[in-house]
Amino acid sequence: MYSFVKDILERLASGASKVAQYNKKKTLSEKEIQTSTRLLLPGELSMHAISEAKKAISKFNTANNK
Repeated sequence: MYSFVKDILERLASGASKVAQYNKKKTLSEKEIQTSTRLLLPGELSMHAISEAKKAISKFNTANNK
């Protein structure tokens, strides 16, 4: 299971890096990660992953603004 998760995360990071390079950016943003997720994961799975990531980011930001 660990190797599966590691492989997916490596592919997401690599894809996001390529998207950033294509757009001539030096820093990864939410947009590059979302694009990489959409390219890597099929249909409904990518939409669910993006939705859950947005919830996690929102929760993190709320917790750190206190």
